[in-house]
Amino acid sequence: MKAANMDVIKVKGPNFLNFLNRRNEYPAFHFHDLMHKYGAVVKCSHLFYLVNDADVGKEILLKDLKYFNQQDFISKRTRAVFGEGLVTNEGASWASQRKLLYSVFRYKSVHESINETITTINDYLDECVSPFSDKNELIDIAKEMEHLTIMISGKVFFDTDLKPYIPDVQNIVLTSTKYMSDGLPFYIPLWVPTKTHLSLKNLGRRVDNILSPLLSKRLKSKRVKPDLIHALLQGLGSPDLFSKNRRLIIDEMKTMLAGAYFPTSSTLSLFWLMMGQNPKCFQKIKHEIKNTPEGYTFTSRFYKDFPETTKALFETMRLYPSAFSIWRKTKQKCTIKGYVFPKGKSVCISMLNIHRNPKYWKNPEEFNPERFNEINSKNRPKHYFMPFGWGPRKCIGDYFSIMVMHLAIIKILGKFDVEIIENQKLIPRPLAILCPDKVIAKIKSLDD
Repeated sequence: MKAANMDVIKVKGPNFLNFLNRRNEYPAFHFHDLMHKYGAVVKCSHLFYLVNDADVGKEILLKDLKYFNQQDFISKRTRAVFGEGLVTNEGASWASQRKLLYSVFRYKSVHESINETITTINDYLDECVSPFSDKNELIDIAKEMEHLTIMISGKVFFDTDLKPYIPDVQNIVLTSTKYMSDGLPFYIPLWVPTKTHLSLKNLGRRVDNILSPLLSKRLKSKRVKPDLIHALLQGLGSPDLFSKNRRLIIDEMKTMLAGAYFPTSSTLSLFWLMMGQNPKCFQKIKHEIKNTPEGYTFTSRFYKDFPETTKALFETMRLYPSAFSIWRKTKQKCTIKGYVFPKGKSVCISMLNIHRNPKYWKNPEEFNPERFNEINSKNRPKHYFMPFGWGPRKCIGDYFSIMVMHLAIIKILGKFDVEIIENQKLIPRPLAILCPDKVIAKIKSLDD
C-alpha cells in the first residue's frame, strides 16, 4: 500500500528504557501521554507502533485482511485463552465464522430478544438488587453490572441461567484479560509452565465444563431456538464428543460469552461513574426515563425515545472506550497516509487516543454528551468515534451491546432512585479492558 505523491512522515517516540519506566501505569493512559508528546503515530522503541490518528487507524482496519494479521502478542495471548473463536481466527475459516454468526448478531435478530432481555433484567433486579434497596445499603454497582450482563448473555445466547456459574465465568475472563495486558509486549507460549499459564489452563477447563454440557443438552433437545448455539450447530453440524467442530463450537461460545458480557458491563460501570461526576446530566436522564409512558412497548426503534440516555452513553464510550486499543501485525511493509510500517511489526490503534484527539474533538477531556446530538453526529466523520472498531473485523456484537446497555440503564432507573457516591475517581483494574475497580452507589426503590 503506497502513498501517492506523499512525503514519508518521520515517526518519533520513547526509547526502550523510557518506555519501560512507565510499564506499571495503566496502558491506555500511558499511551495517551505518548500521543500528546509525540503526535499521530508513535514508535514505541522496537516494541510496536502506536496509532492515534483516526484516518490512519481507519485505513489500517479497512485494509486489515490484506496487509495485517492477528499474530501480534495480544492476539496470540487471546488465542491461547479462547482458542480459535471469531476474535482471533483468520483467513477463510474466520470469514466462514463471521458469516455464520451474522444471523445471530444482525440488527433485526438482536432486537428480537428485547423482551427476553428485559425479563432477565427485571428478574435480576428483583432478586439481587432490590434487597439492597430494602436495607438502604451501599452497593458496588460495577459488580452488579458484571453479574447482570453474564445473566443476559447466558439467556440470550444459550437459553440458560448462568447464575450458578457467575464466579467461574468472571474468573476466567478477569484472569485472561489481565494476562493479555500484563508485562512486556511479547508472547510466551502457553505450554511454558508459568504460574499464570497453569492457572489459565485450569480455569479454561472449568469453563469448558460449564459450556460442554450446555451443548450436549441442546443436541439432545428437540427445541429450536434461534440463538448462538443453534446458529453454530446449523453451520457446523452436530459435533461428535471429540470432534474438531465440537472444540470450535465451545471456543466460539466462550469467546462470545466473554466478548458480550465484559466490555458491556465495563461500559455500564463507566457510565455510572460518569453520572456520579456529572449530576446535571444524570438528572436529565432520570427525568427522561421517569416520563416514559406507562405500558411503553420496546421495539427495535426505542432508542429515539431516550436521546439523553443515548448521548450520555456514547459520550462515556468516547472518553472511556472499554476496548481501548486494537492490535495487529504487519504482513508486509506498507505506507499509510505517509507513515511507513515495516514488515513484522506490531501496531496498536488507540481508540481512547482517537476519541480524545484535539484534532477531532473540541475540549476532548470534557464530558459533553451534546457531541452526540443529532446535528453534531451527522456532521462528524463516523470514524472519529469507533468504540467497536472499524472495517471487516469490527466487533460483531455492537448492536447487542448497545441494546443491553440501554435497557439496563432504563430498567434500573425506572425501578430505583440511584445515587452515585460523590468524588469517586476512576481506578482501572489491571486488565486489557478498561473497567473501574468499583463504583459505589446507594439505591432506593421508587415505590417507597
